[in-house]
Amino acid sequence: MQTLPSVTYDQHAQLNAPLPKRLHSLDKFHGFSVESKPATFTKEEFIGSGCFGSVFKAKTIDGRQVAVKRISKDQLRYDCCLAEREKQNLEYISSLNYQHFIGYLGGYVIGANVQFVLELGDISLDKLLKLKLHEMNTHRFNNIAYQALGMVAFLDSIGMCHNDLYFANMVYFHSTDLIKLIDFERSTLPGDDDHESPFLDLGLLAGALFELQLSIKGYDKAYAMRKKIELSSTSNFDNFLRRDALWLDDLNEQSKYSIMAAGNIRNIFRKSPKAGETKGKEIVKGRECFSPRAHLPLTES
Repeated sequence: MQTLPSVTYDQHAQLNAPLPKRLHSLDKFHGFSVESKPATFTKEEFIGSGCFGSVFKAKTIDGRQVAVKRISKDQLRYDCCLAEREKQNLEYISSLNYQHFIGYLGGYVIGANVQFVLELGDISLDKLLKLKLHEMNTHRFNNIAYQALGMVAFLDSIGMCHNDLYFANMVYFHSTDLIKLIDFERSTLPGDDDHESPFLDLGLLAGALFELQLSIKGYDKAYAMRKKIELSSTSNFDNFLRRDALWLDDLNEQSKYSIMAAGNIRNIFRKSPKAGETKGKEIVKGRECFSPRAHLPLTES
């Protein structure tokens, strides 16, 4: 496993003059080797990738395993503003010490890449669910819903809209049974030009939860996707709630209603932003309805 270097500000300017100057202000990643190391990783160190970067495992000099999110120069040229926004958001959330936000350790520039160093989780929630879907049940589903709604409640308390609240952007820590939110490049705060209410994140979350519980019931992905779209557009809550085939057998009525209301949150906001805020607060405040809850299944990362 690769040992991470520490890069000084002088090295930033020398190695990366073509990069936008505003990204040269990345914090120095303290406490690690000052030796020059390649900015490459092996296939064994690869964790995953998304539309905005790849993530790798690495190890610090003192033996701590961390995750490194690498954003290549090509991606930076595509949209440097997202890299700058993620840097600012990671620095901000690191000051909050919230248990459901991934830990940010620092960032550095090396070679042709900007790299963010993060706390390493055991496995992405999305991957865990794919590997262990056969071990999922209502109690474990409730655990995910409860923790995710807690994230939205905290996002609202700081005024941040995550804008990408999918299971693929969450990681799981088995020893503490905690789910943590990652990928803040699209997140906005009050004052940002494109900022919206944090409660609009509920729509994405509800779709993911509804699709998950249909998958737990054994429906294929195509069917679950169709019903998820139907959920977001229905105006007849009662009729939808009475369709037992669409819900986990022992999911309580209040939990079903919360998913329904969250799935329709954008429609509520369109009619009345005030009503949308009220409904959003009601949903996250009532998340205790997702009970009883159970530890998620164990799997290797």
